Amino acid sequence: MIDITNAKDEVNKVVDQLAESVADLTNEMTAGLDKLIKKVALGVDLMTNAEIRETMAKISVEAYSIGILKEQNSLRDACATALYKEAAARSFSVTAGSVEAKKNQSVLDTLDRQAVSILYNTSTNLLKTKCDEAHRIVSVLSNILISRAAEAKNQYSPRSELDQMPYNNDENGDN
Repeated sequence: MIDITNAKDEVNKVVDQLAESVADLTNEMTAGLDKLIKKVALGVDLMTNAEIRETMAKISVEAYSIGILKEQNSLRDACATALYKEAAARSFSVTAGSVEAKKNQSVLDTLDRQAVSILYNTSTNLLKTKCDEAHRIVSVLSNILISRAAEAKNQYSPRSELDQMPYNNDENGDN
């Protein structure tokens, strides 16, 4: 059996470092949305219809802002990727040896740039996910409002004249 403990530990260290950097990049950008989502999670049942509508509007505005920030972050991601590829190409071209040796050295020489590329790619994806989920939550809140309206309508008013009329069911099923 292969012992993967050291490799897992190395991966976890890099992930922890990158996750912390992603959080540093995105937490401030999504703080408003996160606060609104927490409010919804604490109890949409306790919110009035007016509070739900107001929360929906605020979530939509936050999602709009995050969408713009996501696109700006996509630019960072593209630049980081381009700089990583440029550094890898430069390293490859100045390294002596076989093609395989040049590839390996270029990977080693550009690990930091590759990590930054991963950082911006991950933060862009996180912003996109939060924006998408915000839209889904607005949709859920909208469905809650629709359900509440339907319940209120059914509870306080009959659907038709037939609902007001008593049914006389005899044994033959005739009215």
